Parts: sequence; structure tokens; C-alpha cells
Amino acid sequence: MRLGALVLPALLAGACVEPHTGNRSSRWCHAPDGVSTVVDDMEDGDASLCGPAAGSPAGTWQMVFTPGAPAATISPGAGPLSQSVPLPAADMVGVLAQSTRALELSGSGFTQASNASASLVAQFAAPVDLTTFSSVQFWALADRAAYIRFNVATAADPPSGARWGQPVPLGTSWAHVVMPLAQLAMGFGASPTLDLTAATGLEFRYTYFVEGISGSADQANVGTFDIWIDDVQLTP
Repeated sequence: MRLGALVLPALLAGACVEPHTGNRSSRWCHAPDGVSTVVDDMEDGDASLCGPAAGSPAGTWQMVFTPGAPAATISPGAGPLSQSVPLPAADMVGVLAQSTRALELSGSGFTQASNASASLVAQFAAPVDLTTFSSVQFWALADRAAYIRFNVATAADPPSGARWGQPVPLGTSWAHVVMPLAQLAMGFGASPTLDLTAATGLEFRYTYFVEGISGSADQANVGTFDIWIDDVQLTP
């Protein structure tokens, strides 16, 4: 796989356990730039975020799934995740050559009729103040051209379930996604004021219709799909 760069315009408490010794120990839950906060690098193999021991929010990864009708299918299933997934050797390239694990979301049956949705969510154990951060960064890969919507869930979100976020195009090369928090947009409906003082989670959402994309491109997510997310960070 090739590496790319994409700068977009615009639960339960837990903490991971250091999985490596020697050279790799110094890189566990530590950002290469020395200033970012690593939400999770998935290297410990469990489904907990890096947590306070690494200077990061406590929390766990969850799968939130609305199967729709006719029902779509996903893997892993809905609920708390139990582990991250080993990366295939072919995907351990470039900057991610030292990465051994990531989160994977695969599925099928996401059609206009089903209106299904699936979200990998980094659920914080307690609300987190994100006002000291300028962006969220992560790496993402898909088995074909597809979209996800990255959202920040907050305590002030409307009851409709709308979230502040932006669509993210994916492809068969690893993309380094830089999401400026100042350019998040409300997905649909009335737009309350963005309040990042009490963020409750970070969401990577897959649907047939992708909010924030105009024209036929919002219907790109047809057929089977396989998506990987790795190295989620908060950057000042």
C-alpha cells in the first residue's frame, strides 16, 4: 500500500498496558511529534484507549450499529470491542511500518433502502475538554474508494443524533487525515453552537448517505467494504 496525506478543510474506563519492550517500548502511546496526545495506537491489542498512564483520556472502543431493513451486516458486531486486529504485512509500510495492529470495520448491505449505519467510537470514560487542541489526526485505509464521516460527539449535541464532523474520502492507500476542529460542521438539522468543552467521544461512521457530500458522491458506499483506522491523536 502507498502512503498519502489528507488535510481536510475544514462507556467504560480503561487504560492500555504497554505491550512492547526495548526499542518499541519508547513508542507505545507516544506521538512522534512529541506534543500530540495519542488517543490510541491500538498496539496493546485490547480495546481500551491509551488512558491517563500515557497522558490520554480514559475510555474504550465501541461499535454502534443500526442494521436497517433489509438488514446490513458488519464485523465486529455491535457493543464494546474486545481487541484491535493485527495488520496484514502488506499494510505495514512507510510511517506505519512499526505499527502491528489497528481497528477494522467490514460489512455489506449498506443500501439506500436499508439506511444502515456503523460507527467505531472512541468513547471517553468522562467528558474531555478539547478546546486546547487544534485538530484530530488519524490514519485510514479502505479496500476501495469509499467515505466515512469523522464526528466529535459532545454533551451539547441535539437529541436528533446529529454530530459535528466532516466527510473523509478513503482509498487503497493509507491516508494521514488531519481534521481541524475549527472546521467541523453539524451533520443535519439545526446547528447549535459547537461546544468542545465536554467531548464524549470520537466517531468514525460508515453509511450509504454520507453527510456533507453533495451530489451522487454521497451514495458511494455501496457493496462490501473493509476499513482500517490507526493511530488516533489530538494535536495542539
